[in-house]
Amino acid sequence: MTNDDGRLVGGFTCVVPISPTELCGGELYRGRLYGPPKAKVPLCERHAAITYAHNTTTYRSMLAKEAERAGLTLDLPGWTYIIWLPNGRIKIGTSSSDENLVGRWINISRDYRRRGFFDGIRPIAIIPGGAAEEDRLHRRFRDFRVEDEYGEQFRAEPELIAYAEMYGIPEDKTHLVAEFEEAWARSDARNRKRLVVHAPAMRRRVPHQGRKNEEPTTPRPSKKPKKPIAPPDSVNGGSMTDDLPRETQETGEHGPRSSV
Repeated sequence: MTNDDGRLVGGFTCVVPISPTELCGGELYRGRLYGPPKAKVPLCERHAAITYAHNTTTYRSMLAKEAERAGLTLDLPGWTYIIWLPNGRIKIGTSSSDENLVGRWINISRDYRRRGFFDGIRPIAIIPGGAAEEDRLHRRFRDFRVEDEYGEQFRAEPELIAYAEMYGIPEDKTHLVAEFEEAWARSDARNRKRLVVHAPAMRRRVPHQGRKNEEPTTPRPSKKPKKPIAPPDSVNGGSMTDDLPRETQETGEHGPRSSV
């Protein structure tokens, strides 16, 4: 069963076995089943990331072998980018056009903002070449691949950083970085304003201190007047000695009373 936004309800958890008698039981990645339309299974983020990495690596390797066997090249048009992610890792991705490149960077930054990272991505390099170049870099730096979080992420190893900085941002692509930074700044400003508007009011009640040199105000009388306290000799409408024996009342505790 799903709710209005497509998220599962009803207690589904990750079904990957971690021992002969125990399943993972982790929370579903984004609250949804993972996999193709007719073969979706409940997976946590870590196991979804591992499955995604395996599937993409297998598919690309198979595609490269088939192209090599047929004598074809896979140099598709587009650009391969290398960016710093807000979590400190590196992503190697591809885009078919300049417009898609900027939009892709914004979407990645928004995704991390939903996870609690408010800084956007930082582009390091834009390299000519589409999916083929991306696949080549993925295979070259496969030992740095991280599989504990969904998405194609790599550790920020010096070798990978040096390679990215060697290419850098071409002069004819610097305007894309500026366009992304401006768009992200506007989006970030709108998000912060929305957080301020919808943030719950956290007001503390403090006593009124008054201004300096201000005379203290007279306290207001309470709505219900306090009942007067009866004197000791008239408690319960009589004397405190009413309950004593008669002879004790006449003589008293320390002897007979003197007449006046």
